[in-house]
Amino acid sequence: MWWIGERHPGETDLDHVRFHLERAFELSVASWNGTERPEDAYDARRKQWSSSRILAWLARAGPEGKLIAVTDVDLFIPILTFVFGEAQVGGRTAVVSTARLAEPGFRDERLVLHSSSSSARAAPARRSSPVPSTPRAPAPPARSWRSPAPR
Repeated sequence: MWWIGERHPGETDLDHVRFHLERAFELSVASWNGTERPEDAYDARRKQWSSSRILAWLARAGPEGKLIAVTDVDLFIPILTFVFGEAQVGGRTAVVSTARLAEPGFRDERLVLHSSSSSARAAPARRSSPVPSTPRAPAPPARSWRSPAPR
């Protein structure tokens, strides 16, 4: 695991991520403390970082073996406005971002990694005390985009 974010997350945050990665993948996870960053991955026009370029950079600059980079910068791929992360299918590198997981300054501790059959995914964590739910109004019936708008 390699932190490549702009702000320092604090050791307890990285320990938390490492703990959940180890549980999800049933492997020992080591931290890589490289100081390099993928400067060519930044797109000034979009004010975002290319996750695909980061993956290519990780393969060149990172240590041997499987590598997941964790960052706090906003990621994108050209066909989408943003992505939470990207991984090489059958490859050895992945990048995941916390930038869009919560509003700035708001920390949501309900997200953790856990394994689900053959993959790991983000999911709500169980809390010892239940969080009161807010009643929601029923969703309006779905309309086809070809349907005329209600008058």
